[in-house]
Amino acid sequence: MPSLESLLLDAWNKWRPEFRRCRRSASTGPVHRVRVESRRVLAILALFDTGGYGHVRPVRKVVKATLDALSKIRDAHVQLDDAKTLVKQHQAAQPFIDHLDRRERRLRKSARGALRSIHVKPATRACKRLAHAYAADSPTAASRLARPAMAGAWEDVEGRLQDLDTRDTHTIHRVRVALKNVRYMLEAGIGLQALEPRLKVFDGAEVVETVRRMGRLHDADMLLARLDAFVAKQTSRAEAVASMHEALTRRRGQLLRRVLVDVQMLRRIHGETRRTRAASVSHAPQHRGRQEPDQGSRGLALPLDVDAAHAALLERQRPAGSQENGRELAEIRFVADQRDAIRGRTAELREKHRGRLAR
Repeated sequence: MPSLESLLLDAWNKWRPEFRRCRRSASTGPVHRVRVESRRVLAILALFDTGGYGHVRPVRKVVKATLDALSKIRDAHVQLDDAKTLVKQHQAAQPFIDHLDRRERRLRKSARGALRSIHVKPATRACKRLAHAYAADSPTAASRLARPAMAGAWEDVEGRLQDLDTRDTHTIHRVRVALKNVRYMLEAGIGLQALEPRLKVFDGAEVVETVRRMGRLHDADMLLARLDAFVAKQTSRAEAVASMHEALTRRRGQLLRRVLVDVQMLRRIHGETRRTRAASVSHAPQHRGRQEPDQGSRGLALPLDVDAAHAALLERQRPAGSQENGRELAEIRFVADQRDAIRGRTAELREKHRGRLAR
C-alpha cells in the first residue's frame, strides 16, 4: 500500500487542476470529475483523521465547500441528460426540456460564482504540511490505519442500514452516501480485507455497482420531483408531459426493484456479522440479544415484506385495473425469487467462512 504522503499529495495534485477547469467552465465533464476527485481526497483524509494528525480541517473545508457548490448543478446535468433521452420517445414533453436547459444555465453561472469564492491556497499549504510533517511515519502508517479507517466507514453504512425503510428512497440515498466513502477507500487501495473477517463475503466490485444503481434510483427520484414541480407551475403542460411521467415512473420502479436486491444483500451481511459478534463475545450488550425479526433493519432477520412494500408502492402510482399491474406484479415475484437466491448464496458463503468469522 502507498505511503500516506504519496496518497494525499497524488490525490490533491489531481484535484487542483480539475478544480481550476471547473471554475472556468462548470459543464458536465469538469463538474463530474472534480466531484469524483473531491470524494477521493476525503477518503484519504479519513486515514489522517484515524491517526489523529493535524492540519486536516482546512483541506476538508475547501473540498466540502466544492461539493456543496456543485451539488445542484450536478443534479441539473444528470436530469437534463436523462430527460433528453426520454424526450426522443415523448416529443410533446419538449417544453420540459427547455425548462431544464434554462435552469441548468442559471445554476452553471451561480456554481462558477461559488467556486470563485473558494480560496484553495490555504488548503494547499495545509495539505503539504500534513503530508510532509508525517512523512517519516507514513510508510507504515497507511497500512496501520487502513483497518480502523475502513471500519469507521463501514460502521456508518451499518448505522444507516438500521434506519433504512424500503418504502422511503431517501433512506436508501443515505446508505448510498455512506457507501461512497467505502467505494473511494477501495480506490485508494484500502481493501475490504482490512475488515477481515467481517466483509469476506462481500466483493469490493459489488460496492461500486451498488453505489451506481442507488445513484440511478436517486437521479430518477430527482427528475420525477422536478417534473412534478414543473407541472405544478404550468398546469397547462400536464397533458403534454403525462407520457414522459409514466415512462419515468416505470423506470423508477425497475430501478427500485434492482436496488432492493442490493439492500437485501447488505442487510444480510450486516445481520450475519452482528450475529457472529454477539455469539463470539460473551459480554455483548444486552440490546443485541433482544432482536425482533419483524422489524427488519432493527433485527438480525431480513424484512420479508418486499412484495407488500412494492404492492403498496404500485397501488399509489397506478390506478386500480391498470394493464401494467400484471407485468409489475410478475416483476415483484421475480424480485422475491432473487431474494431467496441471495439467501441461499449467503448461507453458502457463511458456511464457507464460518471458521474465519468466528475469530
